[in-house]
Amino acid sequence: MRDRAGLPPSPCRRICRQNPEAGFCEGCGRTVREVFTWNAMSDADRARLMAELPARLARLSQG
Repeated sequence: MRDRAGLPPSPCRRICRQNPEAGFCEGCGRTVREVFTWNAMSDADRARLMAELPARLARLSQG
């Protein structure tokens, strides 16, 4: 799936809260750096990151 600009959609859920212990956003699972560099990432880098996000978010829900 791609957005209007032809780019893979952002994983942003509009729940932007950086968890200081985990080091990533509680909404999307990305680090601050990953959020700010998303538009500059290659499709391969975005796909790699998207594959990592579910595990990151699962760790948050496990406490």
